[in-house]
Amino acid sequence: MEPLLNKLYDSNTFLKCSHRGGLDLYPENTLYAFSCSVEKFNIDMVELDLQFTRDQKVVVLHDDSIDRTTNGKGAISDLNYNEILRYDAGYNFYDNDGGYIYRGKGIKIPLFEDVLKKFPNTYLNIELKQDVPNFLIEVVSLIKKYNFEKYIIIGSGKYILNKNIMKFLPNSCHYPSKIELYILVLLYPFYLIHKYSKKFNVIEAPIIYFGINIYRLFINISKKIKKPIIFWGANNVSSIKMISNIPEIKGIITDSPDSFTI
Repeated sequence: MEPLLNKLYDSNTFLKCSHRGGLDLYPENTLYAFSCSVEKFNIDMVELDLQFTRDQKVVVLHDDSIDRTTNGKGAISDLNYNEILRYDAGYNFYDNDGGYIYRGKGIKIPLFEDVLKKFPNTYLNIELKQDVPNFLIEVVSLIKKYNFEKYIIIGSGKYILNKNIMKFLPNSCHYPSKIELYILVLLYPFYLIHKYSKKFNVIEAPIIYFGINIYRLFINISKKIKKPIIFWGANNVSSIKMISNIPEIKGIITDSPDSFTI
């Protein structure tokens, strides 16, 4: 694969990215979802979330607990991975046509290492959800073990954790944390935004925020600081078509990878 930093600054790049593997279609953040989005819809990049178990395993999970996505209960930080494997990660997914079609199919919360092994030719867009001891160190160790440093966008919504990610993975692509996105908006009218934005390689932002369409604002910011942008929240064919031909936009993260027609 071409290093992602080069890819993002290529004028011909448009990355099709599935949000948690395509959570409208499959049980989210599972190897099954990732495989389907890559194999069925030729997704270029998979977005995923990382958490840390009690026995210090890096797992792919959005929430702080397993309650919403499995038939189990408990905080991820209170469970060992062998305990987590008892539960069905397809149990609570409801398909509008077929109902609970993924129950009992052997779908589990995966280890991050399993993702790195299974998808060596797929870009990853990674968010770290916890700021706890040893978590970042273990994530960095796995990324370097599988030589993935140049093929990921990685960050966190948490400001301090995001700064540390940049420090420990200098050759990866980085996006602003939540507070840093707000700061970019505040600095937009001022020249200082150029200095502030040097630490980021790419902007990741929602199309709509609290019901307000803000994608044009972030496109203008992207133009001003000459940074590529990837949007999330385009979950149907019309919204993807609406923004996919804008030069600054280098990708879309969608819940519905079957909506990509470009």
